[in-house]
Amino acid sequence: MQRLHAPLAFALALAACSSSDTDKIAMNPPATDAGGQSPLDTAIAAMGGEAAIGAVTAVSIEATGDNWDPKTQGRTPASDPVHLSKFQSTLLDNLDGSGLREKWHLDAEYFFPPSPFDYTEISNAKSGWIDGVDGIVSMPKGSMLASQITATRKQNQLDNPVALLQRALANRSALQMLADEDLDGKPHHVIAIPAHPSPIRLFIDAQNGVLDKADTLEDSPALGDVLYESYYADWRMAGNVRVPFQVHELVGSVAFHDETRSTVDTEPAVPEASFDVPADLALPFDQDLADWGDRSTHWLPRWQWQGLVLYFLQNAVQATEVVPGVVWLAGGSHHSMIVELQDQLVLVEAPLYQARSAAIVAKAAELFPGKPITKVVSTHHHHDHSGGVRGALGLTGAELVVGPGLRDFFAKMLSAPHTVVPDALSGKSAPTITEVTTELALGDTTREVIALSIPTAHADGMLSVWLPKEGILFVSDLFIPGLIMGQIPKSGYADAAGEFYRWIGTKSLPVQKIVGGHGGAVGTLADLKTAVGG
Repeated sequence: MQRLHAPLAFALALAACSSSDTDKIAMNPPATDAGGQSPLDTAIAAMGGEAAIGAVTAVSIEATGDNWDPKTQGRTPASDPVHLSKFQSTLLDNLDGSGLREKWHLDAEYFFPPSPFDYTEISNAKSGWIDGVDGIVSMPKGSMLASQITATRKQNQLDNPVALLQRALANRSALQMLADEDLDGKPHHVIAIPAHPSPIRLFIDAQNGVLDKADTLEDSPALGDVLYESYYADWRMAGNVRVPFQVHELVGSVAFHDETRSTVDTEPAVPEASFDVPADLALPFDQDLADWGDRSTHWLPRWQWQGLVLYFLQNAVQATEVVPGVVWLAGGSHHSMIVELQDQLVLVEAPLYQARSAAIVAKAAELFPGKPITKVVSTHHHHDHSGGVRGALGLTGAELVVGPGLRDFFAKMLSAPHTVVPDALSGKSAPTITEVTTELALGDTTREVIALSIPTAHADGMLSVWLPKEGILFVSDLFIPGLIMGQIPKSGYADAAGEFYRWIGTKSLPVQKIVGGHGGAVGTLADLKTAVGG
């Protein structure tokens, strides 16, 4: 399911709302039609009326569906969305934000198939916890970070027209009527509700008053301003209100989350202790993390849907010297390597997002004072490995080195509007991009550094970085030193570690140490050989 829309047009249409503080901006109230009703009133009537909608204090929803990665992990940037998992869920949600409880059975099908995860997310306004195992390295019970609490709450609100209309009613004087838009060939009235970091738009069928879609702009480290959409279908009565039994979420016009609801209860019993959090698992509420979850809701759950829990902000860097002048910058899930030359530095890999890049750049300045980073190598286009590129280039002014066929992808990334959350590259000139064909020398007279193209089914245009004198090879994804068996499990593509091992043999590289973009240690060729059963 794919639809084409224009996030930039949305940003321009709402420019007067100020993405920095839309909650405090007074907007024009919606116009009324010839009968004296506003589009909001017609949507309310179509769902059962204001009294019925206002009487709903909680909902319980049982659903099944599918989760997708919206073109961030495919073999090429244009590949179809990757199917991550199937799910069954049972939700209990207090619509005032005071409590949310959702039980999940997740069948992950991508990185760790077949991997079932059974867990329940339980949160109140300020804290939460996980009962069960929600990821491949998770404990049976754990705390919910504020980023997860706010992202979960926001996603459920976008999927719930009752909650959205309640929010619109509570902000009636601050609503803004936007220009009508066609949706699936039919005219729709569009209303904007103040929200942070961007308004939420409601698309109301001009003929029958049905709320067909809600969307909002969010921040993507790689894509910039990205449209996050929820489409509603299969409307039925649930108690005294009419609600959708199908919800389809898109990110950047690409499939993200499909949900079919078997039951929707708008008058559920809410046991008194439903949202209690054990004292030993309740964390202090971190507003910075909460804001991150609010502006990047679409970015966070996709990792959990494949068994990877990445709600923590990775801005701590652990430096490990591989040899003098070559440092592995680890800490968290995604790693980099810094290479010292005579009067400059080469940064290999700028993953995740700007906060990670800023921490890496700061650590490099601490380790090698006075030496600027002049080149940044990105191993491949997958967004978890390329999401920090904009931040790294904006902070350093470096040249970007990418693999064969990826110039256009990275040029689009570097020119993408970032109005929701301006970053270090916003407003600056486009950096230089150098595309490697087979290999490219990056070093100087003091150290030889070579970017090498690796043919692999994991991702087209993959690069590795080779230091011949030291026998050091940097690689992301194809081999994970320190992981059990040292390789990503087979998941829709060939044995990546095996490909990597055979490629090293073909190139006759005398590898001594393997530095990974993932993993818990610097590895060796012997480790790789063991991983592939050689």
